[in-house]
Amino acid sequence: MLKIGLIGDIHGNLEALEAVLEYLSTKQKVDKIVVLGDIVGYMANPNECVELVKDYDCIQGNHDSTVVYGEDLDWFNPVAKEALIWTINELTDKNKNILRDFPLTKIYREEDFTISHGTLNSPEKFLYMDRSFEARESFDLMETQLLFIGHTHVPQYFISNGDNSFADIEMVSDIDYKREIQLQKGKKYIFNIGSVGQPRDHNYKSCFVIYDTDRKTIKYVRLPYKVKITARKVKKNRLPKFLYKRILVGM
Repeated sequence: MLKIGLIGDIHGNLEALEAVLEYLSTKQKVDKIVVLGDIVGYMANPNECVELVKDYDCIQGNHDSTVVYGEDLDWFNPVAKEALIWTINELTDKNKNILRDFPLTKIYREEDFTISHGTLNSPEKFLYMDRSFEARESFDLMETQLLFIGHTHVPQYFISNGDNSFADIEMVSDIDYKREIQLQKGKKYIFNIGSVGQPRDHNYKSCFVIYDTDRKTIKYVRLPYKVKITARKVKKNRLPKFLYKRILVGM
């Protein structure tokens, strides 16, 4: 039996990360923590966040990749680009090398799940998945029952009942945080786990997932953290004003 905590889109938010790791280790007593990328970017503690997660199973997100390779900066909106340039200058070479060593995807065959920051098709392009037709391509490529992703910062999940046709795929965006999701044999699932460090579903609380491999259940969790401290750090480091405003309201 394994109880696995899946977290991602931390984005240099130390206060959120510390709260989530404390919750997973002490209150949930998880056996494993898996990180779905975007450890850095946006917020003011990229080095501390890399150092906290480096010994867990991690994959790269698009912000991590850009910080490491210095490419694709023009792909980002002006706010994200400004924060990334700040992060590139702030991050130590040691921590850049740590991020560089993380893969883009990983398969856990024994526990029957896969992780990717975005879609499974062309993972190096970090494509978004928030509609059924985008999920369909990843369902076709899945070698496991479950796929966990991030990238959009919005929790939702997709269910394929068999043939992966467009009509076959169910999308669920209204998450019930009070109930567990019971996995069913013969179905495949893609879970977007939301964001630890910068949720965008109008809820500032960190969002992540717990997967119980024995009971075959998924639980979405929302956890408060000291968001005002994070906002003050963003302001102190003269990062874009929009960043500290958005984390206060989860947008």
